[in-house]
Amino acid sequence: MTDIVKLGILSVSIVLVAIQFRTIKPEYGIYMTIGVAIIILSYSLSVIGNIIDGIYILQDYLQMGDYMPILLRIIGISYISEFASDICRDTGYGAIANQIQIFGKLSVLAVSIPIFEILCKTVSGLLR
Repeated sequence: MTDIVKLGILSVSIVLVAIQFRTIKPEYGIYMTIGVAIIILSYSLSVIGNIIDGIYILQDYLQMGDYMPILLRIIGISYISEFASDICRDTGYGAIANQIQIFGKLSVLAVSIPIFEILCKTVSGLLR
């Protein structure tokens, strides 16, 4: 059985058990949901190493130079902020989830400024 099927079965099983606990002790359902989310995240982090190796191989072919670390940071910030905001939203803290998303977007903007700078220089050079 593939890992995604195992994670899917685990997730659905925990959600069904959490639904049963919702009427008795709602906080247990939240703890179970967060636990499964952490298990899935830890599995995802183990797979990310292979993805990063593939991206660096692509970097050699595409001659992207300094852009790849910036793109990896942007992807990391996006996933982490989405994961954290989803957990906050699922536990009923929508305001905190929105603040996490705003901070994530601002962080992506801050990290991507060197790319915008290079883009502006390239456009400026073409217009001359």
